[in-house]
Amino acid sequence: MSNGKGFSPGAVQALFVFAVLLAVPTAARAQDPSGHWDGQVELPSGPLEVHLDLKHTDAGWSGTILMPTESDRSMPVNGVKVSGRHVSFGVAVQGGPRFDGTLGKKGTRLDGTFKQAGFDYTFRLVRAKSGGG
Repeated sequence: MSNGKGFSPGAVQALFVFAVLLAVPTAARAQDPSGHWDGQVELPSGPLEVHLDLKHTDAGWSGTILMPTESDRSMPVNGVKVSGRHVSFGVAVQGGPRFDGTLGKKGTRLDGTFKQAGFDYTFRLVRAKSGGG
C-alpha cells in the first residue's frame, strides 16, 4: 500500500527511524563537555580570559585550564563532575576557585558561576569549532 505519495507505510517508518538515529550523535554531543572551550569570567576589574580543555577516559574526567593574565602555563583542573548538562570543576591554586556551570542545549556554550574567596562571578565559555584549536 502507498500513502498517496509513492511511499509504503514501511518505507515512511524506516525513514523516520533513520532520521532519529542521525539526530542521536548531535544530542549526545550536546551533553558531552569534552573538548576545547574559550571564554571569560566577568570580574569587577574586567574580563578574565579562560581557555579550558576537558576530556573523558575510562579513568574519569580530567582537564587543564589556562588563564593567561594569571599564569603563562596551563594548570590541571580537579574534581571534575559532569551530570547531564551540569559541569563543575576546581583549579588547584590559592583561593581554590571553582567553576559551576550548565551546558547550553546545543552543547556549544557553558555558562555559570566562578567562585573564589567567597565571591561569585559569571563566566561564559564557548566550545571551539572542530579543528579550530
